[in-house]
Amino acid sequence: MLLTGCTLPPLRGKVEIGTDAYAVVTADGGGGRDLYIIRGDDGTATAITFTPTAESGARLSPDGGAVTFLRVAGGQGGQAIEVWVMNLLSGAERQLPAPSTPVSAVAWSSDGTRIFGRSSDGYFAWPAPPQSGEPDFLFSSAEADSAFQVLLGSPAFARIAACPADEASLCAVRRSGIGQVLARGAHSPARWGSDSVAWILDGEIEARPLGDGVARRIQPEPALTGMRGLDYFAGK
Repeated sequence: MLLTGCTLPPLRGKVEIGTDAYAVVTADGGGGRDLYIIRGDDGTATAITFTPTAESGARLSPDGGAVTFLRVAGGQGGQAIEVWVMNLLSGAERQLPAPSTPVSAVAWSSDGTRIFGRSSDGYFAWPAPPQSGEPDFLFSSAEADSAFQVLLGSPAFARIAACPADEASLCAVRRSGIGQVLARGAHSPARWGSDSVAWILDGEIEARPLGDGVARRIQPEPALTGMRGLDYFAGK
């Protein structure tokens, strides 16, 4: 994936892009909220943005080669929310054309050819780099709906969401609406490979198998403050 405006690759010598397993999060950084890549094996954390503006909602492409995210324009007091994509191999960034309605979250299509944005009116879809184009408005889309959910199982039998009676905890919510508590005090759920789920709990990443097994805690090194917005690429 080739984007414009190449910079020094921030992950060179630290992560093998598209091969290693790694997560992306947002955390407090140099003057704003920056994006960090965290290795899935030892928790090594590396910043990939260094701006005074706030970045959030990062999502890794299906092949692990790029990340899309939101950026507040005009500093911390700015109001415009921009959609960006970064090539993790080169560090190059591209801003996507602004939609007619601001978006609050972004996600990738399952084949990596489109980027979805969720707004108050519905969804927008951009062609993923290296393609370019204006966003298409989608009033409704089953594919976009799925892209913004953390689904359990294949076929999916439940999704992870804030518990109906306790929004500070996460539940596995079945189609019937019945929820089972997975983690109290946790947030930012994500699929962790094909057989596990993960979330952020007490400043660490906790990954838990869908079946039998022991939960694993990953402490970012160096420690990150205000960590949110977990997403994961399982590696190859």
